Amino acid sequence: SISLAQLNYVMAPEISLESFSVPITLKSNLTEKITLKHQSLFFKNNHQFNRHLWYNYNQNNLVYVSDISFLEFKDSSFSIKFGRDYLNDGNQSKIFGLKDAPFSPSLDHLNLNIYSSKYFYLKNRIVRLDNRKLEYNDVELIFNRWYYFKEMEVNINLNSTFSIYEGVISTGVDRSLEWYYLYPLSSYIMEHKHEISRYDGQDSTYIIGKGDNDNHFVGLSFKYFNDKYKIYSEVFVDEWQLDKESRDNIQTVFGYLISTSFKPNNIYKFTFEYALASPWLYLNRATFGTFEKHYQPLGLKDPKSVYYGFLCERNVKNKKIMIMIRKQYKSNQNLSTKWDAWDNKVPVFQFDEPVNFESYFEYSNDSG
Repeated sequence: SISLAQLNYVMAPEISLESFSVPITLKSNLTEKITLKHQSLFFKNNHQFNRHLWYNYNQNNLVYVSDISFLEFKDSSFSIKFGRDYLNDGNQSKIFGLKDAPFSPSLDHLNLNIYSSKYFYLKNRIVRLDNRKLEYNDVELIFNRWYYFKEMEVNINLNSTFSIYEGVISTGVDRSLEWYYLYPLSSYIMEHKHEISRYDGQDSTYIIGKGDNDNHFVGLSFKYFNDKYKIYSEVFVDEWQLDKESRDNIQTVFGYLISTSFKPNNIYKFTFEYALASPWLYLNRATFGTFEKHYQPLGLKDPKSVYYGFLCERNVKNKKIMIMIRKQYKSNQNLSTKWDAWDNKVPVFQFDEPVNFESYFEYSNDSG
């Protein structure tokens, strides 16, 4: 680690017998309120990372990518951040995640966060997802994919918070930003009801006809914490019919997560997590409207799955050890499965394919 004036430069190589990775991080506090950060990775393409990383080019099995690069302005009441970064900050779930998974890839985004008081926190986010190609009526179409998200969090007291959030994956041929999704306190679903829907590339063979290219979801979360314990619970609702007549034709599609942490002292911290993905979670009739980027999940890995996780963290001075174990039971659905939920209700608690344990170990020494 080297500090040159206001520029901090860090190189922390990871080396194994068959692979390596060299992260190069630059960070500068341009002013008291403005921060610039950039991180590039140079690695062999068989190197294992603890989260998804997208790349589409290598030379002699060597890869160079920038996974973090942003400019952030932070004041006492709000912050604005523009660039590429990972969205999970560890304050919610640390093993799985319904909307900001700890293993999800970094995203190109614009964040506006408002925290005008200690009792209220508003988060607004615009994410540019990847483009997709589609052959439709013998013409190659290019679909732009956007992800809009907002969350309002209220501090019930000094030890507990409640939040409600809403999001939408919006796609279309050469589709640009939709201004009606940018307002801080408006409802995405209600705003969309008053606008013209996009049907680009839609499959007309569905029994119920074409859908639109906006995949909406809503969610609720609750967090309780003190010096030793933390409990976080979240419900993600991907499909619920406003029209009563349609509720017999399609099941409610949801995700659920609960995370509990115990910190007996200043050295150890233990976390247990359970997550459930109902059938059809994250899938939709919208053309390329699935909750992912480059087919790498932004939330749980698969629909119709159940997940169990354990995390042990040991921190003594600047030496940190982390051990994580994950177990998944899944079915025949994944993020590439074609949506077919109409008149096709699938049991929620029926899993056919156990997945082997995933384990992860990390040791770091930040003593300089």
